[in-house]
Amino acid sequence: MAGGGGTRLWPLSTREHPKHFLDLTGQGSMYQQAVRRLAPEFAPENILVVTIQQQAEQLMQLTPELPVGNFLIEPEPKGTASVIGFGALEILQRAPDAVMVVLTSDHVIGNKAGFLQVLNAACEAAEKGGLYTIGIEPEYPATGYGYIEMGEKVIDSEFPVYKVDRFIEKPPIKDASEYQTSEKHLWNSGMFIWKASQILKEINIHLPALHQHLLAIGNLWTKVGMGAEISSEWSQITPQTIDYGIMEKANDIYVIPAGDLSWNDVGSWLSMFDILDKDSLGNVSIGGDVVWQQTKDCLVVQQDPKKIVATIGVSDLVIIDTGKALLVCSRAEAQRVRDIVATLKAQGRTDYY
Repeated sequence: MAGGGGTRLWPLSTREHPKHFLDLTGQGSMYQQAVRRLAPEFAPENILVVTIQQQAEQLMQLTPELPVGNFLIEPEPKGTASVIGFGALEILQRAPDAVMVVLTSDHVIGNKAGFLQVLNAACEAAEKGGLYTIGIEPEYPATGYGYIEMGEKVIDSEFPVYKVDRFIEKPPIKDASEYQTSEKHLWNSGMFIWKASQILKEINIHLPALHQHLLAIGNLWTKVGMGAEISSEWSQITPQTIDYGIMEKANDIYVIPAGDLSWNDVGSWLSMFDILDKDSLGNVSIGGDVVWQQTKDCLVVQQDPKKIVATIGVSDLVIIDTGKALLVCSRAEAQRVRDIVATLKAQGRTDYY
């Protein structure tokens, strides 16, 4: 999935240049890394990208190893349920019994070998039926992630499988602290594994209107091919997420715990303190030239190589300078960046978000 607008890393991430296009680690964009970490196990012809028209050409340029026909274009965003149904529809036409892996283009995963191992275990389990997700063992009491509560263990192996008792929305800090130590709770990674045929059946059960629209799109593809004009049919879809639409309602939902993946969904500027190297005082910088004086636990992102950013006697700040916009906020308020984007949107200042 690679069609998001990305407001949580504003002002570096915008509608025209969303989060998954950003190169934050010097190893390529998050989208490129997401594709390349699959390379040892997934042939390029088996990697599909669902995106929007405005981003498709640039994504194709970033990953020329993927066939052009593997880019599925959403006429407009309608939520993850439609994205996943759209991808399942194409996979089903190619390989009716295929297992489908749903990943996002904007996660950072440091342990690629461990990631592929747990993914292979999930694929093997999905061959027998059921809907699977990967849960991340909590490293701290995160209030920015959803949680999964594990139930009965149904497969006891190197990668054990548990029934999912429930999904929990982003909790307050008190609950998150309890979840971290309970040994029954995992971060919800948003990664899913199942047979394409089974998720379409679940969509038919729980989101029948969406299923009808997908069938109509499939009929268009049968007659015209993937170049068929689907905008009219797509526009009638009611937006819905896969979490609310399917995962919180379906039976046979399972989770495989994964530890030590160095996983991060880069949900805010605070994520940079987890995925990038810090100096001895906890400061992080991306790009440009920064001079620190009596500064600790700060993040500076600076895009102009001719400019120097200097800090004196400050701590716990996030400073993002793109040349077009300057963000200064406390680390404690970094999650509220999306509020700025909402304000700019309400004011019609489209050039800035």
